[in-house]
Amino acid sequence: VKHTQIFTDKVIILLINFGDWLTGLYLMLVASADTYFGDEYCEAQFTWLYSSYCLALGVVSTTGTLTSMFSMTLVSISRAINLLRNRLWISSSVTQKSMIKIFSTVAVLL
Repeated sequence: VKHTQIFTDKVIILLINFGDWLTGLYLMLVASADTYFGDEYCEAQFTWLYSSYCLALGVVSTTGTLTSMFSMTLVSISRAINLLRNRLWISSSVTQKSMIKIFSTVAVLL
């Protein structure tokens, strides 16, 4: 059970890192677009907004944000279940089944 918990924690941390990396990538690309357009952004606003570059940045931003939120939700649920298991002495098989149900529900809702 301890090995499974360590693996789960590592996967969640990797998901958080991936989401933060995507957010950082988004910020660097937006900064480069700002440098490219500079003071002429108002004149080229619609060119920028309807470009595939802007669309791709929107996808990167949304994916990074949702990945981070989903990962933090998993961390919160995992910690709450561990607290319940330790405080209420719930068996680990019941906890694993309930974790799977909660993770599945959260994944569907997100």
